[in-house]
Amino acid sequence: MSESEREALNSFLKAQESNFSRWIDAAKQAIVLWFAFTVFFMIVWVFLAWLARVSFGIEIGVGSKIGDSVFAGAALAIAIWSIVESVKWVKSHKDRRPEFLADLDGGEVNEITHQFTAVKVFQEQEHGGLFYFLKTIEDRVFVLYDDESQDLGVQGENPMESEFRPKTILHMAQAPRTKFVLSREFSGDPLTVGETHDLLVSPESWPESDSFCRTRWDNLEKRFSQPRKKN
Repeated sequence: MSESEREALNSFLKAQESNFSRWIDAAKQAIVLWFAFTVFFMIVWVFLAWLARVSFGIEIGVGSKIGDSVFAGAALAIAIWSIVESVKWVKSHKDRRPEFLADLDGGEVNEITHQFTAVKVFQEQEHGGLFYFLKTIEDRVFVLYDDESQDLGVQGENPMESEFRPKTILHMAQAPRTKFVLSREFSGDPLTVGETHDLLVSPESWPESDSFCRTRWDNLEKRFSQPRKKN
C-alpha cells in the first residue's frame, strides 16, 4: 500500500460515523419523531373532541377524564414507536471502522486491471454528472462515475468540460476488506466517446461506480435511457 493509498483509506475511515455518534443521532431522531407525531395527534384529537361535543354533547377533549387518558396513552405509544424506529435505523447501519482499521493494519491492496474496447456515456439530470459504461474484453460492462463532472454541475458550470477521459486499460488498487477503490489510473489508447445519453432512471436504480453492471452492453440504452435528440 502506497502512502497516497493509505491517506485515501484514512480519509474514508474519518468519514465513518462511530456507533456512539450514531446513537446520539438516533436519540435526537426519536425526540423529533415523538414531538412531531404527538403534535399531529393533538391536532386531530382536538378536532375530534370538538366534533363530539358539537354533534353528541360528549366531552372528550383535553381536561376531561377520557381526554387525559387518551392523550397520555397516545404520547406513550408514540414514544415507544419513535424509540423502536430509531433503534432500527441504528442497526441498519453497519459500523465499518473495524474493516478500515484491518485494511490499514494489513497494508495490502488488490491490484486489478481491466481492458476496455468501447464506452457509452450517460448524463444524470439533476446536476449533469456523467456515467461511463465501459465494455470489457470479456464482454462485460464496467461502470465509472465522473466525479469532476458532478462537481462542475453542482457549482453551476458545464459538466461536459470535465477532463475525465477513459482509455483502453484501467489499473485499480482496492482495499481487500472494505472494497474501497484507493486509486485508479488509465493507460493505453483513448476510447472514442460517442453521443451522450440522458440517464432517466431514478437514483435508486443507478448502477454502482467501480463495479460491473448487470445490464448487457446492447441493452444499456433501453435500460437506462433513450439517445439524446440532436438539435
